[in-house]
Amino acid sequence: MPETSGRQPFLIHHLSTVDSTNTYLKGMRDAPEWTVVTADEQTAGRGRHANQWHSAAGAGLYLSVLLRPGVGMRRAGWLSLLSAVAGAETLFGLGLEGVDIKWPNDLLVSERKIGGILIESETSSSGRLDRVIVGMGMNLNHAAFPPPLDRTATSYRIETGQAIEVATV
Repeated sequence: MPETSGRQPFLIHHLSTVDSTNTYLKGMRDAPEWTVVTADEQTAGRGRHANQWHSAAGAGLYLSVLLRPGVGMRRAGWLSLLSAVAGAETLFGLGLEGVDIKWPNDLLVSERKIGGILIESETSSSGRLDRVIVGMGMNLNHAAFPPPLDRTATSYRIETGQAIEVATV
Protein backbone atom coordinates (compact mmCIF):
# COMPACT_ATOMS: atom_id res chain seq x y z
CA MET A 1 0.00 0.00 0.00
CA PRO A 2 1.40 3.47 -0.88
CA GLU A 3 2.45 5.88 1.87
CA THR A 4 -0.43 8.20 2.80
CA SER A 5 1.30 10.38 5.43
CA GLY A 6 -1.32 9.49 8.05
CA ARG A 7 -4.15 10.26 5.64
CA GLN A 8 -6.55 7.58 4.50
CA PRO A 9 -6.32 6.65 0.81
CA PHE A 10 -8.94 8.02 -1.57
CA LEU A 11 -12.21 6.13 -1.71
CA ILE A 12 -13.53 6.36 -5.27
CA HIS A 13 -17.14 5.58 -6.12
CA HIS A 14 -17.75 5.41 -9.86
CA LEU A 15 -21.32 5.44 -11.18
CA SER A 16 -22.53 5.03 -14.73
CA THR A 17 -25.42 7.47 -14.23
CA VAL A 18 -26.32 9.75 -11.33
CA ASP A 19 -28.45 12.85 -10.89
CA SER A 20 -25.47 14.86 -9.60
CA THR A 21 -22.15 13.74 -8.14
CA ASN A 22 -22.42 16.55 -5.56
CA THR A 23 -25.91 15.45 -4.50
CA TYR A 24 -24.83 11.80 -4.28
CA LEU A 25 -21.81 12.68 -2.15
CA LYS A 26 -23.94 14.93 0.10
CA GLY A 27 -26.01 11.87 0.92
CA MET A 28 -22.93 9.97 2.11
CA ARG A 29 -23.06 11.53 5.59
CA ASP A 30 -20.34 9.39 7.18
CA ALA A 31 -17.95 9.37 4.22
CA PRO A 32 -14.35 10.07 5.15
CA GLU A 33 -12.44 13.06 3.82
CA TRP A 34 -11.12 12.60 0.26
CA THR A 35 -14.05 10.43 -0.80
CA VAL A 36 -14.51 10.90 -4.55
CA VAL A 37 -17.62 10.29 -6.65
CA THR A 38 -17.32 10.13 -10.44
CA ALA A 39 -19.93 9.41 -13.07
CA ASP A 40 -20.10 8.75 -16.79
CA GLU A 41 -23.27 10.84 -16.94
CA GLN A 42 -25.19 13.26 -14.75
CA THR A 43 -28.90 13.71 -15.38
CA ALA A 44 -29.19 16.80 -13.17
CA GLY A 45 -25.67 18.24 -13.04
CA ARG A 46 -25.63 21.85 -11.97
CA GLY A 47 -23.48 24.92 -11.60
CA ARG A 48 -23.73 28.17 -9.71
CA HIS A 49 -27.11 29.84 -9.31
CA ALA A 50 -28.86 26.52 -10.08
CA ASN A 51 -27.67 26.59 -13.70
CA GLN A 52 -27.78 23.19 -15.37
CA TRP A 53 -24.49 21.55 -16.34
CA HIS A 54 -24.70 19.61 -19.63
CA SER A 55 -23.28 16.19 -18.71
CA ALA A 56 -23.43 14.04 -21.84
CA ALA A 57 -22.81 10.33 -21.26
CA GLY A 58 -19.15 9.42 -21.59
CA ALA A 59 -18.20 12.84 -22.96
CA GLY A 60 -16.85 14.58 -19.88
CA LEU A 61 -15.25 14.33 -16.49
CA TYR A 62 -17.86 14.70 -13.76
CA LEU A 63 -16.60 14.37 -10.21
CA SER A 64 -17.00 15.50 -6.63
CA VAL A 65 -14.55 15.34 -3.73
CA LEU A 66 -15.37 15.56 -0.02
CA LEU A 67 -13.12 17.74 2.13
CA ARG A 68 -13.34 18.25 5.88
CA PRO A 69 -11.08 21.28 6.32
CA GLY A 70 -12.27 22.49 9.74
CA VAL A 71 -11.25 26.08 8.88
CA GLY A 72 -13.24 29.28 9.25
CA MET A 73 -15.47 30.59 6.48
CA ARG A 74 -13.01 33.44 5.72
CA ARG A 75 -10.65 30.89 4.18
CA ALA A 76 -13.35 29.16 2.10
CA GLY A 77 -12.94 31.42 -0.94
CA TRP A 78 -9.55 29.90 -1.66
CA LEU A 79 -11.11 26.51 -2.34
CA SER A 80 -12.73 27.69 -5.56
CA LEU A 81 -9.53 29.29 -6.82
CA LEU A 82 -7.40 26.26 -5.88
CA SER A 83 -9.89 23.96 -7.60
CA ALA A 84 -9.85 26.12 -10.72
CA VAL A 85 -6.05 26.08 -10.79
CA ALA A 86 -6.07 22.27 -10.45
CA GLY A 87 -8.56 22.01 -13.33
CA ALA A 88 -6.52 24.39 -15.51
CA GLU A 89 -3.31 22.50 -14.75
CA THR A 90 -5.02 19.25 -15.73
CA LEU A 91 -6.04 20.71 -19.09
CA PHE A 92 -2.53 22.15 -19.61
CA GLY A 93 -1.15 18.68 -18.85
CA LEU A 94 -3.31 17.29 -21.64
CA GLY A 95 -1.65 19.72 -24.03
CA LEU A 96 -4.49 22.23 -24.19
CA GLU A 97 -3.19 25.78 -24.48
CA GLY A 98 -4.91 29.04 -23.67
CA VAL A 99 -6.84 27.90 -20.60
CA ASP A 100 -8.10 30.83 -18.54
CA ILE A 101 -9.78 30.98 -15.15
CA LYS A 102 -12.83 33.20 -14.84
CA TRP A 103 -13.32 33.82 -11.15
CA PRO A 104 -14.88 32.25 -9.23
CA ASN A 105 -15.66 28.97 -10.92
CA ASP A 106 -15.18 28.77 -14.69
CA LEU A 107 -12.45 27.37 -16.90
CA LEU A 108 -12.38 28.95 -20.35
CA VAL A 109 -10.65 28.26 -23.66
CA SER A 110 -11.14 30.67 -26.57
CA GLU A 111 -13.52 32.61 -24.29
CA ARG A 112 -15.83 29.58 -24.09
CA LYS A 113 -16.55 27.46 -21.04
CA ILE A 114 -14.72 24.13 -20.93
CA GLY A 115 -15.08 23.45 -17.21
CA GLY A 116 -16.87 24.53 -14.09
CA ILE A 117 -16.62 24.17 -10.34
CA LEU A 118 -19.43 24.00 -7.79
CA ILE A 119 -18.53 24.14 -4.12
CA GLU A 120 -21.14 23.33 -1.50
CA SER A 121 -20.36 23.50 2.20
CA GLU A 122 -21.76 22.87 5.64
CA THR A 123 -20.60 24.79 8.69
CA SER A 124 -20.61 23.95 12.37
CA SER A 125 -22.30 26.12 14.99
CA SER A 126 -18.90 27.75 15.57
CA GLY A 127 -18.73 28.80 11.89
CA ARG A 128 -16.06 26.31 10.84
CA LEU A 129 -16.30 24.39 7.59
CA ASP A 130 -17.17 20.81 8.54
CA ARG A 131 -17.93 19.40 5.09
CA VAL A 132 -17.05 20.84 1.73
CA ILE A 133 -17.98 19.15 -1.52
CA VAL A 134 -15.94 20.32 -4.48
CA GLY A 135 -17.69 19.39 -7.72
CA MET A 136 -16.02 19.75 -11.09
CA GLY A 137 -17.16 19.16 -14.62
CA MET A 138 -14.91 19.25 -17.68
CA ASN A 139 -16.07 19.08 -21.27
CA LEU A 140 -13.76 16.59 -22.94
CA ASN A 141 -15.26 14.61 -25.82
CA HIS A 142 -18.32 16.69 -26.65
CA ALA A 143 -18.51 17.10 -30.43
CA ALA A 144 -21.25 19.74 -30.11
CA PHE A 145 -23.56 21.31 -27.54
CA PRO A 146 -27.31 21.92 -27.61
CA PRO A 147 -28.58 25.49 -27.97
CA PRO A 148 -27.96 27.90 -26.32
CA LEU A 149 -24.75 26.27 -24.99
CA ASP A 150 -23.44 25.95 -28.54
CA ARG A 151 -22.57 29.67 -28.37
CA THR A 152 -20.79 29.60 -25.01
CA ALA A 153 -19.29 26.13 -24.44
CA THR A 154 -16.34 24.22 -25.86
CA SER A 155 -14.57 20.92 -25.23
CA TYR A 156 -11.14 19.36 -25.47
CA ARG A 157 -12.28 17.60 -28.65
CA ILE A 158 -13.61 20.78 -30.26
CA GLU A 159 -10.40 22.65 -29.44
CA THR A 160 -7.90 19.93 -30.45
CA GLY A 161 -9.81 17.77 -32.92
CA GLN A 162 -8.91 14.75 -30.79
CA ALA A 163 -10.90 12.57 -28.43
CA ILE A 164 -9.41 11.62 -25.08
CA GLU A 165 -10.00 8.65 -22.80
CA VAL A 166 -11.91 10.19 -19.87
CA ALA A 167 -10.59 7.65 -17.35
CA THR A 168 -7.02 8.82 -18.00
CA VAL A 169 -7.78 12.39 -16.99
